[in-house]
Amino acid sequence: MLSKSETLASLSMSSRFFNKGVWLAVNHALRFLAVGLLVFGVNERTAAQDLVQAAVDGLQDAEHARTASQLIQQQPEVLMARFDVRTRNMMLHVAESASISRNQINALLAPLGLQVRCYSRGAVRDTPFRHVNADECGDPLPLDR
Repeated sequence: MLSKSETLASLSMSSRFFNKGVWLAVNHALRFLAVGLLVFGVNERTAAQDLVQAAVDGLQDAEHARTASQLIQQQPEVLMARFDVRTRNMMLHVAESASISRNQINALLAPLGLQVRCYSRGAVRDTPFRHVNADECGDPLPLDR
């Protein structure tokens, strides 16, 4: 038969293991829930977004790209705008309901000496990002500036 101190020690030990097991189970459940909410939240945010891509003619340097990005990002329902000097590409994330068009973008960029070609738009969830090659899209050459 166990003494009182041995009984208390074994209860304490099993209680610690039980508490540790419960804590681990709760911890794993919370992590699973957090990851699920994060993924669901990301999917909800991107579900209502379109990816707009185009080749950009006239882009000169990083400052020029930054100015163009800021100008386009100020437009209603444009969530993110990036212009890349090296690839001469534009990438936008816009609200699905955004009415921004190729012609509107070209009108906004004209004072900067820029023009977009090879314009494409599709749902973010269905449209993989790919660099746009202006030489292969069949769009006419840029207008004279």
